[in-house]
Amino acid sequence: MLYRPDLIDELEAARDALDRWRDLHLEMALRLRRGRRSGLAHLRAQDESQCRLGRCLGEMRRQAPSDPYVAELCLLHDDFHAYAGAVQHMIEQGRADAAIAALTGMEFEGRRGALTDRITELLAEAA
Repeated sequence: MLYRPDLIDELEAARDALDRWRDLHLEMALRLRRGRRSGLAHLRAQDESQCRLGRCLGEMRRQAPSDPYVAELCLLHDDFHAYAGAVQHMIEQGRADAAIAALTGMEFEGRRGALTDRITELLAEAA
């Protein structure tokens, strides 16, 4: 499928942002481990379709509703947001140990990595 160049640019920017998210989550875990809640990134609950990647995926879905790359990427994106929301809830409840484990464990990295890999595959397919 041939996507508009601006959508491809947005997808590349989203992939780069996911790398920065890894660093942000590790910083959050470090602050929690040190018993510091100040400076933590508290994300407002949001519809996952309203983040930068969500808007891009929504437009790609409108352009090519049957594209399997986009469909799978949407599922991975929704799952990533659900996991991030669960971690945020742990932090709000004061469950620092659980949040640290979630932020530094393979489960988070697996989700982030799957999303990043799928974006890379879609970019390669669109090239």
